[in-house]
Amino acid sequence: MKKTVKNRIARETLSRVLGHSVLSAVLVLGWNVSTVFAISPSSGIEQVIGVTNTVTAAPTYTITNDDYKAVLYARSTAGNAAALNVNGDVNVTYIQPTSSLHDNYGTLIFVTGTGKDSSSVKVDGDVNFNVSGLAYSDIWIESANTTIDIAGKLTGVSDSRNSVVMARQGTVNIGSVDVTVTSDPANNNNVAIRVQDGATVNVAGEIKLDTQGQWGKGIWVDGVLANGVLETTTLTAGAIDIKTKVQAISVLHQGTVTVDGLVKVVKNSTSGSDVVGIKSGGSITAGSFDIVVNDALTNETALRAFGDDSTINCLGTAKIVINKNAGDTGSYVSAVLAGARGEITLGSLDAELDTKYSRGISVLSNNTDSKETLVTVNGAAKIMMKGERSYGIIAQSGKSKIMLQDVQVTTTGNYSYGISSGGIVEANNVVLNGSGIQAFGVHATGGDGTVILKNLWADMAGQGSRGVYAQNGGSITADYVDIKTTGSGSAALAVTNIGTIQQSAITIGGGYVSSADSSSAALRLYSDADAGANNPVINLTNVQAEGVNGSRLILSSGFSTLNAASSILTGNVYANDTGTNGRFTFNMDASELNGSVFSSSSTVDIDLTMDNNSRWNIAGGVSVNNLHCLDNRNGIVDMSSKSNGYETLMIDSLKGTGTYIFDTDLSSEIYGDKISIVTSEVGNNLVQVKDASLINGEVTGVKNLLIITDASQNATFVGSALNSGGLWDVTPTIERGDVALDAVGNPVGTSSQWYLTKLRKAVNKDTEVLLKASDNSYALWRNTNDSLRKRLGDIRYRGNQDDSDGIWARYTGGKFDGSGFEASYNMYQLGYDKSENAKSTYGFAIDSGTSHADYSFGSGKDKLWSGSIYGTWNGERGEYTDIVARIGMFDTDINSFGDYPDKGSAKNHAYSLSVEYGKTIEMSEKRKTFIEPQIQFTLGHLGSSSYTTDRGTDVYLSGVNSYIGRVGVVAGKKGAVGNDFYLKANLLHEFGGDRDIKMAAANGETLSKSCDYGDTWFELGLGGNISMGKNSQFYGDIERSFGADIQKKWQINVGAQWSF
Repeated sequence: MKKTVKNRIARETLSRVLGHSVLSAVLVLGWNVSTVFAISPSSGIEQVIGVTNTVTAAPTYTITNDDYKAVLYARSTAGNAAALNVNGDVNVTYIQPTSSLHDNYGTLIFVTGTGKDSSSVKVDGDVNFNVSGLAYSDIWIESANTTIDIAGKLTGVSDSRNSVVMARQGTVNIGSVDVTVTSDPANNNNVAIRVQDGATVNVAGEIKLDTQGQWGKGIWVDGVLANGVLETTTLTAGAIDIKTKVQAISVLHQGTVTVDGLVKVVKNSTSGSDVVGIKSGGSITAGSFDIVVNDALTNETALRAFGDDSTINCLGTAKIVINKNAGDTGSYVSAVLAGARGEITLGSLDAELDTKYSRGISVLSNNTDSKETLVTVNGAAKIMMKGERSYGIIAQSGKSKIMLQDVQVTTTGNYSYGISSGGIVEANNVVLNGSGIQAFGVHATGGDGTVILKNLWADMAGQGSRGVYAQNGGSITADYVDIKTTGSGSAALAVTNIGTIQQSAITIGGGYVSSADSSSAALRLYSDADAGANNPVINLTNVQAEGVNGSRLILSSGFSTLNAASSILTGNVYANDTGTNGRFTFNMDASELNGSVFSSSSTVDIDLTMDNNSRWNIAGGVSVNNLHCLDNRNGIVDMSSKSNGYETLMIDSLKGTGTYIFDTDLSSEIYGDKISIVTSEVGNNLVQVKDASLINGEVTGVKNLLIITDASQNATFVGSALNSGGLWDVTPTIERGDVALDAVGNPVGTSSQWYLTKLRKAVNKDTEVLLKASDNSYALWRNTNDSLRKRLGDIRYRGNQDDSDGIWARYTGGKFDGSGFEASYNMYQLGYDKSENAKSTYGFAIDSGTSHADYSFGSGKDKLWSGSIYGTWNGERGEYTDIVARIGMFDTDINSFGDYPDKGSAKNHAYSLSVEYGKTIEMSEKRKTFIEPQIQFTLGHLGSSSYTTDRGTDVYLSGVNSYIGRVGVVAGKKGAVGNDFYLKANLLHEFGGDRDIKMAAANGETLSKSCDYGDTWFELGLGGNISMGKNSQFYGDIERSFGADIQKKWQINVGAQWSF
């Protein structure tokens, strides 16, 4: 239905319609009365006043050149409710001529009332409109107990000067909103949807707004009443999609916005206002945010919560992209900002900013604030900062706090920071990548600046870059790190105190740090004054730190402290002053330093404490290492770890006792490392040496080499055995100068000097294992060479027939030991033979076995595979001859567990030929007793082998020729046919058994040794044969040896054979 109405309602009706109280509120709010429309009882096109009416047709309304019209109007009266219901869609065109633009005070829907009696307008369908030139809101609701319900979509284009929807008290329910606002008045009231004074707006679906004007805002929710009282004011929506040039959403004074789904905003900036601004106790909760800001201006912020109880809650991801304007004039732009006790909580964050001086996450507060200002990201936070002097994450003061999980920050501009804190930042699983001049990864400053991290990976590249930097009282703690810095003047860890007595501190609980540049340092410490216990400090536990590609390990300027526990530090340590003096205190606990230590001048002290077996490997490159104080508490100072040359260690004060390792050349009596001590404490110190003379053999004659000078004559030095990772333990003799004598018997020095005079070497623990491994292989081969009875039992019980066949199987196991080792072995053998006649048997066998050896400091395993052929001939009077030819292969694995654990493996072949003769003599036919004298000779050979261990030791084993003779006797008693029981005794002698062993270690040490396995021993045993049927037999024996160097502790041998 179409209606055209031209009559105009006079403005005088304002006070009569709105009433005195509402008019007063208008005045308080500062609105000009002449700009607030008023509608008389007769001005509604579809109107109800204190009654209910229903419009059944889908109406279409067109209004032109007319003021004060409300298309749909409802107003209650005292005691009378008003309700206007429209079944279907509402289509409205309301156009004001250009001549009186924005002078029209009409509206599309207006609902008001007494505040006690209900008033409502309900549209079952959509509301579609085209509005041009109205002065105020298109949809207006006021008073308590008022309702506007639009079941469908509110859609259209509005050129109204103020809001599309104005809710002041009452409730507006809309299915969805899709509105374009084209007006552009320069005032703050130009808001597409404005909710205030305790009103509620509910949009079930999406709110889609396009505010095209330079001043056009999206949504404003404000809970303050005209009298200043706060009342909860609410907007809810399924989703929000806003295009704007100014502010998308503003919530304040107990205003609340709740969005189930996505809040999407594209802002093409003409103002540096917040995109989503929450302040003065307002709040917004959204499923997620997707915000793009183009042409960003100074101080622009995507998400901002400012003031007490101001909160932003994002259940999902907040995705924020901020792009610079054409001239890059925008600065101090933030993706997320909380201030003045506001709070922001995000499910996750994905932010990218390319403006200068920008911040990804920023928190502002005062130290005097009553509570913290807080930003929390519960999931992943990914931040890309492209502009110079930018901060990925910054907490700017003591009551500022940021809590994060799974953080990734990338900075590409000069003078930028990944994380910076003057307040508190706590984060887990942090990945930082930075490039540019002074690219800083983690930074804390001021007495309140604190950063606490669990798992940090940082890669910072650029001149003066820092991985972790604590400044002027800042504190940074990380339980695991992997930090790499590159660039001139860079540092992985840096602490600085300038003009402050508050301590800057870095504490690292594990991981790796390094710097890579000739002018950089992995650890950099600086202070301009001595603050005593508050000097800057770095604490390391379970950390590997190193300077690579020419970088120093440590650069200390002024007064500072480094504490390293269970850590490995590689690189040179350099200390200088920042004026007239300086002191670097370096405390090691169960740690290792690989490098030189030196200071810039005598006015700079280096105090080194080595506790709990700490080790200092002086790596060379500096001819003189100087210490003000060395407090050695069972630590090790190793001067032999350099690649060439000799070092001098200068110590002003030596405390405690420890071990000192020298590079020496005793045969020269000139060359060697030296220690010079001014004062020392009384105590026994150990001296170990790596002597070049031993590479070429033994040192002979009277030799004296000065290695230590102690002016105070308090400390004592004693030689101690050293295993330097080669083949030998070398024990030096250290004598005081007035005790050591030259070749003619005169003292070579004074009581303040200590000389190396003798060297004694012995095979070390790991080498001993390699030597004993060859014993185990020989013993296994020797102990598995058999006699006829052990191999086949008594074959005369087989009842051999011409042209018969047989198979047999056998197990042999036992234990043997020798000097320094013990082994167990197991062998399994399977054979086949054929009897040409009752006197002759020929056959072959295959066997496989292993031997497991235990050494004092190692273990070994030999695997043996072998095959044999044999022939046995029986005579008429009980005599027999047995010949066996055997070939095998050893596969040997060796593990040592000494001072330098090692592994090796070798292969070699083995051969043997055995001839055995014996004769069974019946002693008593009645008792069925017998004796059987035997003689056997076994010719064997173990092939040579060579291998290289994991630590680079070359091992060569020559072959072994073995000639073992045996004489023995068996005495027994026969039972039923095929059964007997016997005792046996043997005397054996090894006529050969010589083997040469040569070794060459990676450090140049060599060893040559000859082994002689020649030996004589006895064996005793018992055994028997049991018939299991006409064509099968079981046999076995057990024995042990006596008197051998390699002694068989016990051996069991069982087998069975079948003839067919």
